[in-house]
Amino acid sequence: MARCVFARCDCLSDILQLYHIGGIGETVGNSVYVYDEVSRQWQPAPSLPQALHGHECTVLNCQGLVCGGYTANN
Repeated sequence: MARCVFARCDCLSDILQLYHIGGIGETVGNSVYVYDEVSRQWQPAPSLPQALHGHECTVLNCQGLVCGGYTANN
């Protein structure tokens, strides 16, 4: 279970961006969405390389960092 996956995202220091990354609950997923304040809609972003759920996310040096979580196999 101890692994980290990097997902590249744009980073603008004066704009706060909201992301939905991977699955929710016990449903695995590799989708990544970013909320567009102007259109008030979720826009697709580059997917995770592996579908996960139960993971943690943060931003480090303008890159999304996804750690831990579970795959469909565990």
